[in-house]
Amino acid sequence: MKVHLIYSTLSQEKIDLEIFENVIDFLQQSTGPIQFISGVLDYQSMPLLKHDHVNFNVKKNSFNYTSNESVEPTQKAQFKVRKWLNEKKFRTQKGKIENSAPEPNLDFPREEFYKPWDYFFDQCLRFREINSIPEQEHVFLLSNLGNDKNWFGSIGPGGRDYFIHTANWNFYFKDADEQFPIAYEVMVWMLRHIMFGDRESMLNGIHAVSKGCANDFCQDKKQIQLKMRTADVCHQCMEKLEANSYNPLYLAQILDVFERVRLNLLFRERAVLLNRPSRIEVVGFNRLLLLPDLGNTELKLNPKEKTLYLFFLNHPEGVRLNHLCDHQRELEQLYSRFVRSGESNTVREAIERLVDVIDPNQHQVLSRIKSKIIRAVGSKMAPLYLISGERDEPKKINLDREFVVYRD
Repeated sequence: MKVHLIYSTLSQEKIDLEIFENVIDFLQQSTGPIQFISGVLDYQSMPLLKHDHVNFNVKKNSFNYTSNESVEPTQKAQFKVRKWLNEKKFRTQKGKIENSAPEPNLDFPREEFYKPWDYFFDQCLRFREINSIPEQEHVFLLSNLGNDKNWFGSIGPGGRDYFIHTANWNFYFKDADEQFPIAYEVMVWMLRHIMFGDRESMLNGIHAVSKGCANDFCQDKKQIQLKMRTADVCHQCMEKLEANSYNPLYLAQILDVFERVRLNLLFRERAVLLNRPSRIEVVGFNRLLLLPDLGNTELKLNPKEKTLYLFFLNHPEGVRLNHLCDHQRELEQLYSRFVRSGESNTVREAIERLVDVIDPNQHQVLSRIKSKIIRAVGSKMAPLYLISGERDEPKKINLDREFVVYRD
């Protein structure tokens, strides 16, 4: 089973590319028959289709969309904007279920751009036609754009097109990486696909009252915290799976992703209270940096970032940045692992820039490492993993080296 995860290049709905890549990597780490493939709807280069109702004006960077009629190329269209008057309305998915949850504080987005459901499914159809995606394969549009029903995601009329709303997750999970709830939502819809035979059954089979099952509706959107912490499938849904003659390998892969998401969320919540950071595993010749206690998340650093991070892992006593030039040979040996052999000049030039305190490259690399670490482990645990130190003092990684494990 092939699953295409795609994003749009339109600025109003474009997901952060680092988050998108992390979602892809996280899902691809799961073992099973579901294959995850990344894709993009590039509106600045794609051809126009005969039935197309989507027009992108590159020069004006404007976006036009209608569901029933053609649009003049020069017409400037706007996404609709809604204003959220209170948090309860912001976190309520439209449906038949009444909820009398008390009003919490007002720390929520006051307005956002949105589109009707059909818009997202038309995007999926467009991707299918341009890339000749077979009917039986699945397409998920990951979009920062809100939808008119305020759902986390939904399924299209054909039963194999979906959208996932990728914004605002920090409101529901204060210190979690967005990749995990997004990946979870993708797999929830894959679970529903193998549980039910058609779209109507999927939408009608969702639990109106939350019970900590992956198939909960969560009319109060904060209830999603419960089902992601349990990472469970209730007995009733298991019976539906059995009645539908599901492939157990699909279910095993889906539950594996659920469990890794659960472990990540719970570990982040408990790590500060327990004063127990995640281990870092440095694996293989290419020195993959894995966080096994955070769902085996990979800390994805580019070659120069990884070189500098591994260097400081090897020096728990710390090194002043203006003394990095004294360790140039060690840095070159590390960096040479991550580039093609025979590029000694490239290695030397790259490290010369890295150790030069005047060259802005050193600060840029440190800044990118910091950003990626905070995203991977959360802001509360990040200080243990960052390359940090007072000005003119040695920089070091404060993580106790008993939590660093090297594996071949």
